Amino acid sequence: MDFTVPSDNTGGDKFSAAEHEGMLCLFIDHVKDTFEGDWGPTEIAACGLIIVLDHPDGPSVFEDAWVFGAALAPSINRANGSVLATIGKEKSKNGRDTWVLVDPTKTQVKAATKWSTEYLEQLPTGNFKYLGDSAPF
Repeated sequence: MDFTVPSDNTGGDKFSAAEHEGMLCLFIDHVKDTFEGDWGPTEIAACGLIIVLDHPDGPSVFEDAWVFGAALAPSINRANGSVLATIGKEKSKNGRDTWVLVDPTKTQVKAATKWSTEYLEQLPTGNFKYLGDSAPF
């Protein structure tokens, strides 16, 4: 039998909005959480799965990843169920660039629906399991 010891658990995968700007992402099994940062508590989205569907190297899967961002995390957290969106950038009220979710096109929704039917399995717990490594993009 194999065991995991606490020092083996480094948390989830690292997801960076900056590295996925303009890419179509599927955020699955997300819950609102907070992170105690240098400037106090920050809202984050803790996602069971993030799948970057149109990554140049094929779909990219992030498990148990945190999503930060003053606009990005709350946008994910307000949604009921999975979120399909492109990562974009806008100017905030104070003039800084901020990461946002951009609505997908009808073509993207259609392709993501087909892909998720083929490559995601809903478990009895309600969570999802990723089944493959290719996407129709």
